[in-house]
Amino acid sequence: MRSPESLYTIHQEPSLVERPVLVYAFSGFVDAGGGVRLAAAHILETCEHTLVASFDVDEILDYRARRPRMTYVVDHFASVDMPQVTLHEVTDANGESFLLLVGPEPDYQWQRFM
Repeated sequence: MRSPESLYTIHQEPSLVERPVLVYAFSGFVDAGGGVRLAAAHILETCEHTLVASFDVDEILDYRARRPRMTYVVDHFASVDMPQVTLHEVTDANGESFLLLVGPEPDYQWQRFM
């Protein structure tokens, strides 16, 4: 098995040291009504947070099952909204910190991902 470290890029080491809490907010098939996606977006909009890591989605997502959203303008594709899987350190209103893993649920390489 290839090294798990090649799946992600560390942007900043988290300050959480002892027993960090991880909240995972995977969107997709099991996110009925988009509730998880909306809750994660609300947390990131209203709480202080820093980007800890980002994942190489080309390694973990099946684009045949979930194609990226593309914007077509007149006669060409103007943009592509590529999915992201990111890990954030979040501090809530009470000063408690936790890790928030956000993005589409991986399709591939679960053992390396976890």
